[in-house]
Amino acid sequence: MSKVESAKQTQETHHAWTPDQALELWRHYAGVGGADKNTMVTIASLLLTFSATIIGYTVTKLFEPGSATERWTAISLSILGIGFSGLAGYIAVLYGGYAMRNWAEADRIARDRQAKDPQWKALVAYEIEVKRNEKAGKLPRLAALARRWSRPTNHATEVPKVFKIFAVLGLVSALTHLGFLIRTVILHLR
Repeated sequence: MSKVESAKQTQETHHAWTPDQALELWRHYAGVGGADKNTMVTIASLLLTFSATIIGYTVTKLFEPGSATERWTAISLSILGIGFSGLAGYIAVLYGGYAMRNWAEADRIARDRQAKDPQWKALVAYEIEVKRNEKAGKLPRLAALARRWSRPTNHATEVPKVFKIFAVLGLVSALTHLGFLIRTVILHLR
């Protein structure tokens, strides 16, 4: 069966579901997307905590390594920190993709069902929030920033902010460790 036939068959079965079946499936996809986000935040936070601990230790204890042992410790910790930070960024992007896929499917189910039942429109948060934001007018800067960062996204085309923030934190942390590694190696060569 081709992908086009499979997609058409899947879409036709969406319309054949009872309202209870569609709601249960919507809950499944929306819940799995939320669980993916929570898992990413937990894992990435833990990895970034390890990375920050290494940065703190390096700055306070090894920033000016004197002995060869301290230099190798600083180099080893920098490499370990790059690994933790890179993994945190990777986890943020990976789980961002998983969550987007699940939330997009939940949105698609709700959009398909709202043609038959207008109450489903309440479950298509992206479309409602975009219209609400257009009517909101001028807000204080912090409130506007909070609203912009927390707005629902079109899960078929955009990664939610939380995943972007953790990916950037992982990158910045990895670059910090890389800077420490380069600095330590340059000091060692002198």
